Amino acid sequence: DSYAIALILRDNNPEVSGNTAEFDITVEVVNEPDNVPVFTADPYESTISPTVDAQEVLLTVTANDADSQDSIMYSILSSEVLEGDPRLPVFQIDSQSGSISSTNEETLVPETIFRLVVQALDNSMFTLSATAEVRIEVRPQSLEFTQLAYTADIPEDTSTGSTLTSLPIRTLSISTDITYSIVVTNPSNRNDVFRHQGAGHPEVEIILNVALDREEVDEYTIQVMAMRPADAMTSRPAETGTATLTIQVSDVNDNDPVFTDAEDTEFIINENPTFGEVVGTSNAMDADIGDNARLHFSISETALPFSIDST
Repeated sequence: DSYAIALILRDNNPEVSGNTAEFDITVEVVNEPDNVPVFTADPYESTISPTVDAQEVLLTVTANDADSQDSIMYSILSSEVLEGDPRLPVFQIDSQSGSISSTNEETLVPETIFRLVVQALDNSMFTLSATAEVRIEVRPQSLEFTQLAYTADIPEDTSTGSTLTSLPIRTLSISTDITYSIVVTNPSNRNDVFRHQGAGHPEVEIILNVALDREEVDEYTIQVMAMRPADAMTSRPAETGTATLTIQVSDVNDNDPVFTDAEDTEFIINENPTFGEVVGTSNAMDADIGDNARLHFSISETALPFSIDST
């Protein structure tokens, strides 16, 4: 911010008038780095999966500084286990963005709670700083697909027995007792169309069991479930995970055109019609879609004194 000030000097001699001088002064207000960074929350709280990838962002902290020209530097001052497994992962924070991640790939014990103290430090000459608490809780173990929703575009002439797609499980600790199930939820009466395989493996394959027909059903919605029973030896509870798969059936040019007129159509004209006069219209349709449904009309008897618009 700045201020403009005009100074006016006048001669103080009463016998002389009109002697003045002007002088312009600009006062610029220089920012004093006197504001402490302020975190947007304190404490920050986050729940994470028991399976953590290296460099996976677990949460991001943010601090603001009213001294707008000051950039913020983030750091972790301390970390500890509040509850649960005493093993402490190596957490790191991006000094510029405030994103907190694990240095290494980790398999954590559910219901463990970690506490971190993070610092935001400005770059002013006074190095003003603020701290905030971060709590990270490991949620109960579950089987997790890599996505909650999947989509596959499948041509309607795909051969039965073909593998349409695979849905992988994200959880690293896969064991041979994992099983899968699928249910076609839309349309609800078509559970015969697909089957699956993959028991004991970290992914399930969806296989076509019955021939597709886009003209009958052009989209299927399948709920896929992964299951693993409880393990009494390790006190591990039963685990489940679900995902949704949408099968979109794409069109194949497999339908012949069909005339919608009566089989024998008769057009009545005068014996002296005008050249180019329309004497009748034939209509047809194709159950396919897009370019596959584009029709081309022609007359098989070329010697007749008639022509037809091909479109």
